Amino acid sequence: MPFHLFLEEAHRYIQKDNDTFLLGYNIFDRIAKEGRKYGVILDIISQRPVEISDTVIAQCNNFLIFKMTHPLDIKYIGEMLPNISQDILDKQKILQPGMCVCFGSAFKIPMIVKLEMPNPMPYSSNCDVSGCWKMEDGNNVTLGNRSIRNDEKQDDDFKLETGELNMQDAEYFA
Repeated sequence: MPFHLFLEEAHRYIQKDNDTFLLGYNIFDRIAKEGRKYGVILDIISQRPVEISDTVIAQCNNFLIFKMTHPLDIKYIGEMLPNISQDILDKQKILQPGMCVCFGSAFKIPMIVKLEMPNPMPYSSNCDVSGCWKMEDGNNVTLGNRSIRNDEKQDDDFKLETGELNMQDAEYFA
């Protein structure tokens, strides 16, 4: 019976390292190399492919690569697939949500594919930093829904640096 593992944020635990004293340090290398014999399928999901173990990447057959802007990651993709065109690598930086570059044994040529967006959309988004932290005037700062004086903000900065925040303080940083 096949077993399908999805490894989200894979760069955090399938790393390029040689820390052999770490418990299970190369378990995903071993699963990637030998798992097919036992029906184990891996989906590696990462925003930083350059940080993932080369052994695991070498065992991957197909790649769906969404928007990437970091030059090292784009260079890594170009090296990983020598016949990928510079045009497709350049488009990697401007892909819209739901679009990805696909290549591997399931695709005759590298291609850009638009995937159907989930319905309903997941309840997730990026933090609105500028909305949480803004200057109201020269003397006050707004943190979330709380307005504080600049001298009070400096005291809060000190609390952040020293770890002396209490739960009430933490509310307006969330």
